[in-house]
Amino acid sequence: MDDLVSQSSYTSAKDALKTLDDTWFLPVTSSARWMDLIGDYAGKELFVIDGDALFQIVLDDQLLALGRDGDPSFQMLHAYYNLERILLQFKQRSAEFEIVFWEVNRLSTLHAGASQYKVTSRALARSLLLKHLLHLEELDLGLSISVFSDLDDPRWLDYRNDKKPMFIMTNDGGIVDKHVSDAVQETTAKRILVQRIFFFRILYSGIPIALLKGAEYRDSKVLTFIYEHRRRGIVLNRDYRLLSATAVEALEFLYMSVENLHRRPNLVHSESLPNAEQLLIQISSDMLKQAKITATSDITRPLAELQYLFIAFSLILPHLSVQDRARILDGINPQLLDILLSTFLPRLFMTASVFLNSHPSTQFKIDFDGRIFCSFLNYLTLHPQDGLLTLIGFDNHNKLAEIWNSLGSPEIDLSSFAEQYPPVISPAPLKHETFNQKEFTLLPFDNPVFQEHLGSLDLPVELIHYETNGNHSLSTSAFNGKEVLYEDIHHWHNKKTILPKRLGGSDSKENEWLRQKRNRQEQRFMARLQSHAATLLGRNLEVIVIPPVKKLKMVKERPTGPTYNKKEKAPKLSSADKMRQKIAASKAASVVNDALEWWKEQLKTPPKTPKELDRLFRNKKAEDEHVKLEMRMYRLHLEFLSWIDEPNADSDTVREKYTVAIMRQVKEICEGQYMTPKLSKSLKSVLKTLGLDRYSNTLLDKFQCNPNAAPPNFKFKKLLSSDDSIVYGYMGITESPIRWQLRLFGEYFDRSMDSAPDPRVPTFIPDAWQRQVLDSIDANNSLLVVAPTSAGKTFISFYAMEKVLRRSDDGILVYIAPTKALVTQVAAEINARFKKDVPEGHVWAIHTRDHRIHDSSKCQILVTVPDVLTILLLSPPLARIWVPRIKWIILDEIHSIGQDGGAIWEQIILLAPAPIIGLSATIGSPEKFNSWLESVQTVHGYKHQFIYYPHRYSHLRKFYYDLSEESATDTDTTALTNFKGFSKHQDTGLTRFLHPISLLSFGPQVLPDDLALEARDTLTLYDSLAKLTPSLEGLEALSPDVYFQSNPTILRQKDVLGYERELKNYVKRLLSVPNVHDPSSPISRVIRDLEDPKIACLDAEQRLERLNPPPLQALHGKLPSFLADLHKQDKLPAILFNFDRSECEMMARTLLKTLREGEKSWRETDERWQNKIKAWEAWKIKEEKRLSVRSKGVNLKAEREEEQHLGSEQSWERWFNPNDPSPDFSFANTHKEFTLSMLDENIQSEGLVRFGKVPLWALSALRRGIGIHHAGMNKGYRSLVETSGFLRVIIATGTLALGINAPAKTSVFCGDSPFLTALMYRQCAGRAGRRGYDLLGNVYFYGISFDRVQRLVLSKLPPLGGSFPMTLTFTLRLFNLLEGSHYSDFAKQAIQSIMSLPHISFISDLGKEQLLHHLRFSIEYLRRGCLINDKGRPMNLFAIGAHLYYTEPSNFALITLIQNGVLHEIARKPLAEAKKEFILLMSHLFGRRYLSKAFINQDSRREFIKKSPSVVVLPDLPQHVYNLLNKQNGRTLDIFTGYASIYSTRHADELGCDTRLPLSNINFASSQTFDTPFTYHLRETGINVSVRSSFVATSGLDDQFRSVTELIATARSGLHLNEQTVPSFTPITSTSAGSSEHCLNAYLFDFYIHGQQNALIDANGIRRGDLWHLLEDFTLTLKTVQLALGQLLNRSKSAESADGFEDPQLSVDPAEVEDSDTDEGDGEGPNSKPTCISNESDRAVYEMVSEATAEFDANFKKMWA
Repeated sequence: MDDLVSQSSYTSAKDALKTLDDTWFLPVTSSARWMDLIGDYAGKELFVIDGDALFQIVLDDQLLALGRDGDPSFQMLHAYYNLERILLQFKQRSAEFEIVFWEVNRLSTLHAGASQYKVTSRALARSLLLKHLLHLEELDLGLSISVFSDLDDPRWLDYRNDKKPMFIMTNDGGIVDKHVSDAVQETTAKRILVQRIFFFRILYSGIPIALLKGAEYRDSKVLTFIYEHRRRGIVLNRDYRLLSATAVEALEFLYMSVENLHRRPNLVHSESLPNAEQLLIQISSDMLKQAKITATSDITRPLAELQYLFIAFSLILPHLSVQDRARILDGINPQLLDILLSTFLPRLFMTASVFLNSHPSTQFKIDFDGRIFCSFLNYLTLHPQDGLLTLIGFDNHNKLAEIWNSLGSPEIDLSSFAEQYPPVISPAPLKHETFNQKEFTLLPFDNPVFQEHLGSLDLPVELIHYETNGNHSLSTSAFNGKEVLYEDIHHWHNKKTILPKRLGGSDSKENEWLRQKRNRQEQRFMARLQSHAATLLGRNLEVIVIPPVKKLKMVKERPTGPTYNKKEKAPKLSSADKMRQKIAASKAASVVNDALEWWKEQLKTPPKTPKELDRLFRNKKAEDEHVKLEMRMYRLHLEFLSWIDEPNADSDTVREKYTVAIMRQVKEICEGQYMTPKLSKSLKSVLKTLGLDRYSNTLLDKFQCNPNAAPPNFKFKKLLSSDDSIVYGYMGITESPIRWQLRLFGEYFDRSMDSAPDPRVPTFIPDAWQRQVLDSIDANNSLLVVAPTSAGKTFISFYAMEKVLRRSDDGILVYIAPTKALVTQVAAEINARFKKDVPEGHVWAIHTRDHRIHDSSKCQILVTVPDVLTILLLSPPLARIWVPRIKWIILDEIHSIGQDGGAIWEQIILLAPAPIIGLSATIGSPEKFNSWLESVQTVHGYKHQFIYYPHRYSHLRKFYYDLSEESATDTDTTALTNFKGFSKHQDTGLTRFLHPISLLSFGPQVLPDDLALEARDTLTLYDSLAKLTPSLEGLEALSPDVYFQSNPTILRQKDVLGYERELKNYVKRLLSVPNVHDPSSPISRVIRDLEDPKIACLDAEQRLERLNPPPLQALHGKLPSFLADLHKQDKLPAILFNFDRSECEMMARTLLKTLREGEKSWRETDERWQNKIKAWEAWKIKEEKRLSVRSKGVNLKAEREEEQHLGSEQSWERWFNPNDPSPDFSFANTHKEFTLSMLDENIQSEGLVRFGKVPLWALSALRRGIGIHHAGMNKGYRSLVETSGFLRVIIATGTLALGINAPAKTSVFCGDSPFLTALMYRQCAGRAGRRGYDLLGNVYFYGISFDRVQRLVLSKLPPLGGSFPMTLTFTLRLFNLLEGSHYSDFAKQAIQSIMSLPHISFISDLGKEQLLHHLRFSIEYLRRGCLINDKGRPMNLFAIGAHLYYTEPSNFALITLIQNGVLHEIARKPLAEAKKEFILLMSHLFGRRYLSKAFINQDSRREFIKKSPSVVVLPDLPQHVYNLLNKQNGRTLDIFTGYASIYSTRHADELGCDTRLPLSNINFASSQTFDTPFTYHLRETGINVSVRSSFVATSGLDDQFRSVTELIATARSGLHLNEQTVPSFTPITSTSAGSSEHCLNAYLFDFYIHGQQNALIDANGIRRGDLWHLLEDFTLTLKTVQLALGQLLNRSKSAESADGFEDPQLSVDPAEVEDSDTDEGDGEGPNSKPTCISNESDRAVYEMVSEATAEFDANFKKMWA
């Protein structure tokens, strides 16, 4: 370090870059997250795309012929196409972005410091691209372009504060190429260093970064690395200053290298000419001047001639179509080429760029095509006799003469030019042909179901037998020998047949030990389930008992005869029947009398407080209407007595408290069905006293009071004097009734929306939209219901379930939940709601990855997850027996279709044999998705209805917990050690209320549709608007007293929603005015008035500094105080959401430690506790003596008398345990039936202690009412957390966000995360204030920056994303379904409906005809891969392909390697080496995680990983494997190029000419009137393409493609190719070849080598919370491969000995694997080896795979033991 002190900068940019990468960039990169930019991160939030980063990707495209040294090509049409195609990728995904240019980044785009030709080429290209972008902005395509100098530009700072972009998408600069000269490396390092410093400064400013280069566009996703901002913890020390100084020097050097591009042009305006011609004249004039100044006499003449020809060329170029310009580069005279590259073109590009940059008009641009220019020169020299006039036409020739004369230049003699630069003599170029369709043929295929649709395609079929491309040396191997057909009749995890014996399956044997184990597990689960249901629904839920339908029919069936069919008379009652009726009536009267007598008895010693009375309401006698009315009136009476006794009874606080409590009671009473005259009179006196007598009539006139009703059994407090005047004047409200209601009573408004009783749902009164749902279900329609959490969707599922249970005894309803937690909860509710004796089965069953409860084939309601249902629907045996019984499929949280694994949801919809009910609270813009869903259901034969309801039942009140009020040092330790208990806790006062409109200070000018205002929010908003001076126009009508003046009743939620809508419309008008962010604008003043005073006083900079999360230690340190605040405010239970598993655990540990230490300190000093301990110890001694005496035979009667004498005052000692947490230091819910002893019993029954499944600290936290919930926790523990009403603090990741009925009052967002998106925010926030529990939910933001809070609340839901469901594996599984089910009706209907759809997916424009072509060529791939035969029958390695469906295309890559003997070659090596190479191979194929290319630098990587045993970057694939995969890539490319070529040729008229750019639709068609020998020559010798885009073809590319990726990226418009449906191995091979923008993380390979968890976290950058799932997934993949190979070997042996199938099996699928179902005891589990392997090489492969799998699994289990 000493040697750096004297330096002002580093000696070289390479050294500086290495230091920056070692100390900052690599650590930051290792923690970057690879995620979906739109669906999982940004949503509808605005972000910025760095314009120069965008241009760099456009110009760095290896296919683009532009800026290449030695090549005069300048193909701008191709560049425009690239630009628009990238922008279209974002636009198609509904991304909200703007494009921003920082001039400092221009140098990287230009490749400053490179050759003059390259720099000037890219300079002009950049100028033209910028002009094009600005033109697109003018076309109203939703683009916005801004230009700033650098990050310090004040205009950028204003832009950032105004627009608040969520992140910036840019590039990281890349890496230095080690294979070039040192000078070039240093120049490259300078550019990268400048980019890295820019990157650093963005992150330091608090804005996250997403990488643009290397982003992948898959389906509806944009996948890339996200770098979270890290301002805290970054120290700007001397190292950084030295780096900055070196970067400044590098910047100066780069600027100097392009200084010619900064000169000011001499503009000459000519109004008579179009802009393009003005520019042409000025460029030519400037270039001619340069030639005279700088050129020698030898070069002046050719430059003038070239300038002349350039003008001529520029005049004809606009007449050429993009297709005319598609050609290879013509040969040109070497001398002339040298002049072009060294002098003419650099000057042209530089001059044109300078002129373009100086003129703001987007029309002020030129068009230049380097290849056509060379063709023009070549043709002119080759055919000098034709003359220029003939080549360019008469009009253009005249224009050329006019322009040339205006320049004052001498006449040009082109004949001498042709003589001086004779053309290169070469054969006449022939017109390039398209893909040779005649040579391309398909293998024979004849399947009657598929051919019904595919037969019309009339494709060329190969007549000769097709030879496989496998390894012929393996001809005896089971993996590559004769066809081994496949039959799918067994479970995927063991040898048991899918069908039971009674339905045709084989008899499965289960030993007694396994049977007992399974029974014990089920008994424990059922006990926990019942407890869960009691927690959710209460123990008094009325069970719906449904008799079996068969028995019901037998009862109803009566013999028909002549007399039976006659109209029946009312039956005559016998005397016995009459007596029974009389007795029943007498009993009912007796019940009423008993209830009244009980109430009178209670009044003898009347309750003195409302709380005491509330306990009586729990008595069953209080349910009688008469008694209930009196008790409620008595409660009113007590409220008034309490109010009168208050010391400050006339204060505003007391008045508000009691008026609200009293009116709640009045409203509740008036919602009843019974009233007496006297009590009605008392109620009127109440309303008059409060000043709300205007509502007396509407509240009480509905009752038909019995004038003879008995008087009440108590005397109600007299509130009015004899003259009807008010006795207690201070009790009246002090504002208008309307304002009082809005301010204080909004939580208690009637929430119904056009509700009306409906006998179909007797337990509640449904709203109008709910009745629509009931009607639709009754009509057997398909449904999509979108309604927010707590709106009342729950009943939908249960109503449909009841319908199925009542209609038959074998009909099935399948309920799909996205998470296992929700599966368990739904099953608990079903178990509590329904009872039916299902013949030989159960009402319900659970089938998930973790467990199965009850037999799913013998139930009527199956609760499962999407993967499992897909497996069941695609299971051939079930297609015949089980699937036809399905009557409904409910897809809960259907918006999960847009997330990872969404293709599974789409496949369920495509396959569904019954109507679908889709439920969601959070679908953005659902119309498009609903339209597709309706089209699918229509094809399936079902009507479809869409029901949208936008209003929550309970509002969410939002708060910000301001951690800036105290310094971090005050809370880092003191909060942990000085917690005094809840009873002594003083509110911290750090809670800040967030009025929804106040959050607009963040900057957005649009209100999200679901931004809701509470009643009190509407009032404060109006008051803030009313304060403005001058007063706003039209505001008077929105005064609450004016708006509601005609309302005769107490306000309802429906009324307030209308008022809210009007106010929001008014705010929208204020947001639409100019200068909306001006502090003096009306909306800005309103926002400041609505903000919390402690926030409103902060300016923008103070907010940035203060309202940011503190360091992690302080964040944890304040958590106990925060939760104590919630406890004090009665806002528990709460769910705390944090999306990092380790953070969740850390927070729980912090709370536990705080409570323990606080409790310990209290117990050591509290005298009452110590006295209690002494009393208990004394009692223990006495109790021991008593028991000792008792054991000796003392008189028990005397002992009982002694116990009674002791009385209840000492009974606490029997239950006291000093080791139990003290209530003052526990969050446990002491008011619930779920007690600590019950919790301890459940912990024991789950074996959580005995088997060490859960850390002891986590169990201790449970006992203090603190739970943790994330996917890495033990499932038994998670179930306890989900079901226990004992817990009042749950710390969770997103696992509790989806649909869980967690009765929390409060949701808390603890800390920020990229996964906290608009969708996730709504899901998590929706857990608060659930219907039936709370009238109001609370949402807290803790440890999140204030601007992030504003962004979240104001965010809009993104449109639903999706996937292309017709994957190759799905096609393969459809064949299995069809063949294995013996062409069942379901299988045929499913396939036929798929091929009849107008669109296969709601995100795809792929039409029916193109889908059929795609499908036929997918079949071709499967045929050539030996996965199906010519009839579509699955065979050979089908199991790996089908059961690793979620890994496509890696599953097909593995099949290719197995078929070609790669595993056999590896297995021949020594076992240790073979296992290592096998794991390396599998690590390349599965569980792939990217790293930045920066890790390729070995020196930097060594510095970063230091002493870690990890290699971090995955070693390359072996060369022969790489070559093999590339070879297969070529075969795949041929197949799908054939598909694209044949389709585009046969549908050429439908597709039209490919002359329009993809986004702007700008047309580059040719001029019909322009035809010369030169244009004829171009058309005759150009490239004719039918598959590739004409714009890309201008770079000399025909329909011969190098990769599938290239085919898809450059296909012409109208061809909808999807890379996810084509098994391209390019992503796999490119990471080994170094051609990818990323390298692969070696975490799986490293784990196999060293098995160290911490090494993977520290060196490989794997997050602790993700590690378990990543390793588990890879383990399951290895087991699947092992089992598939073993089962194939068994089938192969069976095929040799018999013609049929003998005990075939299936391989493991992750959705099917479960520990508890492994048949360990009978030798038939998934680890059982093949019974006989005749081929030794096959045996070696199987043993290698088995050993490697076992070793990896052992490491995995050891780590988590």
